[in-house]
Amino acid sequence: MGHAIERKYHAETDENPASTYNISKRERIDCIAEFETHCGNIIALQTQLYSYALALTRSQDAADDLLQDTLLVAMYKIDKYKPIGSFTAWAKKIMG
Repeated sequence: MGHAIERKYHAETDENPASTYNISKRERIDCIAEFETHCGNIIALQTQLYSYALALTRSQDAADDLLQDTLLVAMYKIDKYKPIGSFTAWAKKIMG
């Protein structure tokens, strides 16, 4: 949650968003660290994923759209990633 949104949320509800999920500060820190790690993985793979999208679509515009959609889905489904397999393979599976 962005800082401005978070401040607005606090001002409107006067409650801590994390308390809604009943998780500890340590769990929140671990979750954020894991999310940042995966974000780094996704960002590092953009060139490789774009090449794959271009091979699938054979159009730069379509590849751009596919990459953007894939990155959004990957960010939303990051909790489904299992570190047993390749992160690249997981992201390509999302792509199609």
